[in-house]
Amino acid sequence: MLSGVVHCGLCGAKLFVLAYGKDRSRRTYACTACGKTSMSVAKVEPAVDAQLSKAMLGRDKDPHVVAVLEGDTRYADALRVVEQAQAEINAWRDEVSVTDVGVAGWKSGLQARQAKLETARALRDLPRPKRREITATTLENAGHQDLRDLCWRPLS
Repeated sequence: MLSGVVHCGLCGAKLFVLAYGKDRSRRTYACTACGKTSMSVAKVEPAVDAQLSKAMLGRDKDPHVVAVLEGDTRYADALRVVEQAQAEINAWRDEVSVTDVGVAGWKSGLQARQAKLETARALRDLPRPKRREITATTLENAGHQDLRDLCWRPLS
């Protein structure tokens, strides 16, 4: 289930499933890059499943994990916007000289970029909208919004 997803703790390479045992029926996640790491599939997958269940369903439910598993990219997109805004501030500080735009111009340029960064951070922290219930009982009487919501609904 996690082949190519889990990584070696020593070298960082992807772990792959290898068969072992007399009849080759046992499985292990192993590092084929350094050859120093392996762990039984029977130990890894239940531990990962428990952590995902805790992040998705537990009292410490993490909305970002749920969003990623549902295919929602808004949080990752918002993080990119925050990074871009921070990069703009850094570029302004590093590349624009006070002699080029004057003290007032430099300060106002910096303030505008900081305001953009704060807006991006605020958008990143907005809660995800709640899914609305689909009202159509058949595909034939489903409207555009019902079809859209049905397509974006996570498989369960």
